[in-house]
Amino acid sequence: MRKLAVAGSKEVTLDHSARTIQIVFPASYKSDEMELLMELIDGVSVSHTDPVKRFGFRGFKPIPLLILNNYSQQYDTYTIYVDVEGDIQAHLWEDLFLKENGTCVAPVVFTSGMGTVPERPSEVGEISAWLGDAKNAKPAIRNTGSGLFEFEDAYKLVSSESIDLSIRYKEQSFEFKEKQKLTKWIVRASIDSASTWWNSLFKNVAMNVGGGCFLPQKKYQIKLQNQASVAAIPTEYRGT
Repeated sequence: MRKLAVAGSKEVTLDHSARTIQIVFPASYKSDEMELLMELIDGVSVSHTDPVKRFGFRGFKPIPLLILNNYSQQYDTYTIYVDVEGDIQAHLWEDLFLKENGTCVAPVVFTSGMGTVPERPSEVGEISAWLGDAKNAKPAIRNTGSGLFEFEDAYKLVSSESIDLSIRYKEQSFEFKEKQKLTKWIVRASIDSASTWWNSLFKNVAMNVGGGCFLPQKKYQIKLQNQASVAAIPTEYRGT
């Protein structure tokens, strides 16, 4: 790679020995994608077309860039780090929703102040998010997902009308101004071996029912019904 430019960037540093690319954007950079324009030496390529690559980067892990030696068919991997100046700003792509087994997903979209995580090779970056209800003194739940803002046991907040969501990264903290409420997925279920069990249903034989959104504090039953009668089968919640 002879040269590398990134549209809208403030600084681009290419370190061949460490195989790293450091990009710095000013706070005014609003796109959630970046465009790399590369001038490559003869005999190497990064795509089958032209050497321009677009990447999403906000909140992502540092991005691997594979450079192929067309003669040896060997790859060199460069790692792209992105640092964005300014304060963190974000919004939710859609409402908070509760999925199977009481896990909540927060679809956060960063619009400012957030690059890759970590933003520089010398850093060990980690984003922490917290979901809670300070108004009613309910305990906050720390995110547990990998790559997504997921919160286990968020079913405890289903009844809350005033949920707080905040994000912390390095020395910065961002709290969503709007109070949130959990939207629960509809209850859907399927029974194992559904194609064969209809012919006969033996007494005292356990069947597994999978699906969501089942919550541990609720009680569920399976109802079998025809024109003549209705039968209810008790169930036991077992989580995942």
